[in-house]
Amino acid sequence: MNWGWRITIVYLAFAAGILTLVFKAKGSKVDLVAKDYYNQELAFGARIEATNNASALSSSFTATLVADGIDIMLPQECESSPVDGTITLYCPSDASQDRTLDIVSGSRAQFVNTSGLKAGLYIVKMNWKMNGKSYFSEKSISI
Repeated sequence: MNWGWRITIVYLAFAAGILTLVFKAKGSKVDLVAKDYYNQELAFGARIEATNNASALSSSFTATLVADGIDIMLPQECESSPVDGTITLYCPSDASQDRTLDIVSGSRAQFVNTSGLKAGLYIVKMNWKMNGKSYFSEKSISI
């Protein structure tokens, strides 16, 4: 076999490899951090202010893994004031595992049932309003 055939074989192998990579990449599942990431970016300044408000509290919320879920305890200041907000379990590796729940007003203690969730890393995002101020805080937890 002369060098012309060898160059042709190498070129065809390279082209086949590139086409294989293109088709595999096209079929890969890609989860965005959020479907409405542009709107979230526009409201990022408010998120920074809410994070600073949460940092000014006496303590942050706690998230403790228990047998059938996650026990969440809001800061002490939330006990005497009505609280309205959401708890989001964000799974960085699989968007289908994300969960958003409303905070039960009138109670510092919150419970999130984790049955049906895959094991892995989750970020517990707390977003709440109290006394006309917004608060935001997040913690990582492994289920």
